[in-house]
Amino acid sequence: MLNALIQLSLRNRALVLGLAVLLLALGYRAGTQLPLEVLPDLTKPTVTILTEAPGLAPEEVEARVSQPLENAVQGLPGIDRLRSTSDVALSLVFVEFAWGTDLVRARQQVQERLAAVAGNLPRGVRPGLTPASALLGEFMLVGLRSRDGKMPPRELRTLADWTLQRRLLAVPGVTEVLTMGGGILQIHVQPDPARLAAFGVTLEEMRAAVAAAAQSSAGGYLESGPQELMIRAQGMTAELRSLGQTVVKNLGDRRVLLSDVARLEEGIQPMRGDASVNGTPGVILSIVKAPGVDTLKVTRATEAALAALRPGLPAGVEAEVLFRQGDFIETAIGNLREAIRDGAAMVALVLLLFLVSLRPTRGRAGAPSRRPGGAVTCPTRVFHSNPSIMNIPRILTLLALAFAFAGQARAHGDVELGPNGGRLVEFGEKNPLHAEVVLKDGSFVIGLYDEATKKEVPIGEQEFSVTERNGGKKLAVEKKDGKWVVAKPAGKDFWLIFQLRDKAGAKARTGRLHYDETNCSECNNPEWLCKCEELKRAKGGKK
Repeated sequence: MLNALIQLSLRNRALVLGLAVLLLALGYRAGTQLPLEVLPDLTKPTVTILTEAPGLAPEEVEARVSQPLENAVQGLPGIDRLRSTSDVALSLVFVEFAWGTDLVRARQQVQERLAAVAGNLPRGVRPGLTPASALLGEFMLVGLRSRDGKMPPRELRTLADWTLQRRLLAVPGVTEVLTMGGGILQIHVQPDPARLAAFGVTLEEMRAAVAAAAQSSAGGYLESGPQELMIRAQGMTAELRSLGQTVVKNLGDRRVLLSDVARLEEGIQPMRGDASVNGTPGVILSIVKAPGVDTLKVTRATEAALAALRPGLPAGVEAEVLFRQGDFIETAIGNLREAIRDGAAMVALVLLLFLVSLRPTRGRAGAPSRRPGGAVTCPTRVFHSNPSIMNIPRILTLLALAFAFAGQARAHGDVELGPNGGRLVEFGEKNPLHAEVVLKDGSFVIGLYDEATKKEVPIGEQEFSVTERNGGKKLAVEKKDGKWVVAKPAGKDFWLIFQLRDKAGAKARTGRLHYDETNCSECNNPEWLCKCEELKRAKGGKK
């Protein structure tokens, strides 16, 4: 059967080549359209019920909120596991369905059960479903801060909630944007017990007056010829002076105003945490994507939305990316491409050295013969290698080339830096951009240069980040005198990973730096690169 298949392929060379090219094109198209993730999402379809119950302790939340919700949804078809978490004023119920369950249909069924049980929950408690997200759905963290400190954190939070969050939610694939830190702006009404008693006003009367002050009401229509004009009493306002004029109670011909019995001031909602951006108080936006969405595509779309928002931000306010999940994917793909390229080069080199020919096989000459019945037979090709080339000099040459290749790869990727000077860190093998790193006053001073022109590249056109390889801690980067400044971490031997990115959203370039305080003081090189006489003398004249 194998001979028949070979004969068929030889007789239809054009068809076989055409099918091979077609399969190659289809495979390339399918490979480029596959969604990319850091890790495969192995979580079952899960619906999360989030319920806020202000004023309730965890025991009360469990008994009055979590258990009724569990009883309401536990009869749904396809449920594999049901679990809940009860905290102070908060209930989380996780409903896990079997593999293959349609998540949209499951969410609809859970929502129907919640509508039936809502009347049995405490007053003012309304359960809701969290947006559908993947296991590693948090693909980006964006920090919002004021460089000059003129905008307080609570105003940054207002800017994040009403401007950035709404724009980022419009990006296709983004399912949720959570804001942390800053504090939600509120107007606090502080009652004065002595004045309340003097005017005979109760707390309930004052509360009702404040609630009514933040409402608008309609007064019907006013006919004006062929037109009808709507009459409105617009009471919604955020001005303290206007709210202070709210009438709380009438005492005969005198009106008791809110400002007479209470003090009004701006404040923030009670906070259970805060956020900072590179040591500066600010707001952090956690951006979550929907399940099955390509991480790189939604990341690039989000970065484009942020780039469009930056020119409209107030003066001194900047939005910078603190975490980008796509960097891990791009780094992994880059490593895979380098491994395939280097492996292909080594295989070609081995074949060339051992076979002394670009053709891996050699055949015996012979003319085709014709069998009885008209069948044409081809001469047999013998696959063999020439034994004469298998000698010690060629093997030694091959080993020398392999060691030279490994040494060159190490020298290119592992850049060393000692305590007394700087070296160049290359970003990409084919990219002429270099970063000059110098240790000065306990900090790394980094400048970006063009290798071809030897001119400095303005750092304002780039985004730069530094991460410790051991532990993955991200270091704070500051701009000073046209350079990047990074405080040196503790320790005498560590690795740093530099990432350079254009603000326009270009692909990130990565460079690595190895800091070692045992390097030679003359040439600033490690022992395996040092050629100084000082090291020779230290080792007794042996190098």
